[in-house]
Amino acid sequence: MRIGLFLMTVSLISLCNAMENPSIIKDKIITIKKGDKYTLKLKSNPSTGFSWQLAEPMITDIITISGPSYKALDAKLIGAGGEQKWIIKGLKPGTKQFTLEYKRPWENGKPADKRKITIIVE
Repeated sequence: MRIGLFLMTVSLISLCNAMENPSIIKDKIITIKKGDKYTLKLKSNPSTGFSWQLAEPMITDIITISGPSYKALDAKLIGAGGEQKWIIKGLKPGTKQFTLEYKRPWENGKPADKRKITIIVE
């Protein structure tokens, strides 16, 4: 009985996450000055196996990215979602674009969500 209820709850949470995260790209343009840092935060729930990942390896001398780190929004609630965050630092003037995909690392195919991020360093 408990296992059935647990599986039904997990299924409903997965369905809700799928409805909240349609497979569309949401563009974000961020402008920072050389030497400044910006914190990029995206909602995430690693208890479902999903996490934000770079779509392709990134090689650039315009920015550095450190992270991601994760923080649960409600540490008392097991399985609750939180945020993944990256610290982006502008190294020299220019523009860099990259895509983050919300997916399970072991699954191939279409991610549950995407974000196209453009960083402009002035």
